[in-house]
Amino acid sequence: MPFGRWLLAQPAEEVLTPLTEAAKRYPKVPKDGNPDDLRARLNACGAEGEMFEVVDDAELDWSSC
Repeated sequence: MPFGRWLLAQPAEEVLTPLTEAAKRYPKVPKDGNPDDLRARLNACGAEGEMFEVVDDAELDWSSC
């Protein structure tokens, strides 16, 4: 499953909540993209460093599935 779709499918009670909530709110999240695509989108939007740390954690979870 692509990273973006995996992220959108995560339950609200997960540690990734701030990232999943943001992904669900913003239509330009690369649903069929990989973690680097999401990082590029976050960078373009001026996201803070903390959000990139959450992406790193999410990537580890996603790659272990």
